[in-house]
Amino acid sequence: MSSEEIIIRARQLIKEQDAKSAVGVLTELDSIETNVAGLEALAEAYIDLSGRDDNGNDDDNVSRAYELYVRAAELDPQGTQGTGADKFLWLGQLSGGHDAIKWFRVGCDVLRRQLASAGDDDNNNNNNNNNYESKKKEGQSKLCDVLNASVEVWMTDLCMEPEAEARCEALVTEALMVDSAHADSYATLASVRLSQSRPSEARVAVQTAWDLASSALSSSTSAEEAVGRIGSLHKLARLALEVDRADVSEQASRAAIGLDDQVAESWYLLGLSLRELGRAADAADAGASGLEVVADDSPDVRDALQELVLLDQGGNENDEPGQELDDDADLEEWIDED
Repeated sequence: MSSEEIIIRARQLIKEQDAKSAVGVLTELDSIETNVAGLEALAEAYIDLSGRDDNGNDDDNVSRAYELYVRAAELDPQGTQGTGADKFLWLGQLSGGHDAIKWFRVGCDVLRRQLASAGDDDNNNNNNNNNYESKKKEGQSKLCDVLNASVEVWMTDLCMEPEAEARCEALVTEALMVDSAHADSYATLASVRLSQSRPSEARVAVQTAWDLASSALSSSTSAEEAVGRIGSLHKLARLALEVDRADVSEQASRAAIGLDDQVAESWYLLGLSLRELGRAADAADAGASGLEVVADDSPDVRDALQELVLLDQGGNENDEPGQELDDDADLEEWIDED
């Protein structure tokens, strides 16, 4: 097989959740150390393996992926080969602090150039308008995602930096300018406004985020898109609870369950929402549904869901919604991993 065929085959194996075989296939590539697309595919395989390795090698797999993406970035600093900007976006996700911001910034620059180039191509070919609109929408969405991810870094790892607030404001403003119909950008805006103690503006942003998200749900959703939307809906549900919009949180949680009813966090967030709305029996039912799908190796998650079930029996009725999450670092990590 040619190098291109090998890479296509490897990516197909990754989609089929057979990353181990994908790694084996990619070893057949000649001079993979200088093949950007091959390095990216191999890194993607190791990322996939990190979530499926039962031998405790997750950290090793992530480290390998990071090194491969760094090598690909060194070979293709302008993002014109392989997957383009994706290598930089992965490096941002696998890094932290200023390193993450650095990689995200490079990825944003690549995406901006691609959007500009797509516009130039369309101007030279008026018969290609549908293709341009599709590429433009995809590029805008990805750029918004990276800008929002950058805000998250400034609000967490770099929150004590003197320029953090100004950076967040600039990034979320750009995201809204890039695509004013991007629901996640309004959720990010809500987070920023909450951090600035401007709750009324945060509530407006949460409502707008839900209006846009619910509208987008009416379109066809692939399995891959559904996973991304579930994470966004979880974030929105939690934000809604923070701004006293349990009704929006309930709607977002139910939407996530509609996409995949086997995700325990969706049921947990629904339970919290119903609990806040004073519907203890319904919250208990949501907790029971979550217990049916929670992983056996997640005892903290199981305990939190069990708390919801106990509500209908008169237990812990005066606890603040979500308090058990704040008191348990492991459970907080589970909830926030989106």
